[in-house]
Amino acid sequence: GSWSQIATVGANVTSYSDTPQKGPTFFYRVRACNSAGCSGYSNEVNEKL
Repeated sequence: GSWSQIATVGANVTSYSDTPQKGPTFFYRVRACNSAGCSGYSNEVNEKL
């Protein structure tokens, strides 16, 4: 499937809360970026609402 960016957070942020509408299972992945570039994506995690 396709991915959509849902947030960008500031430096040193270690958590984020999402409040999607009820529905299907949502899949999430994260990565870190700085002036040198971006990391690869994390493993996927999912949440069924």
